[in-house]
Amino acid sequence: MKKLIAIFGIALCHVINAQTTLLVPSQYSTIQGAITASTNGDTILVADGAYFETNISLEGKEIVIISENGASNTIVD
Repeated sequence: MKKLIAIFGIALCHVINAQTTLLVPSQYSTIQGAITASTNGDTILVADGAYFETNISLEGKEIVIISENGASNTIVD
């Protein structure tokens, strides 16, 4: 029984700390919307294009925001 509890505890930690990739604009229409929906450790993947947003705030979250095909293909204005 002790082994089962230990295995369950390890599995639960992995579920709690699971990282998610949020996609802009296919899942979230704005970068800020994806940031708001994110949790620490998540990645926001932004597709090519121009995004006109004001006052983007990371809201104190430890997240990664990356462009799908490089900074030269994604503009945040």
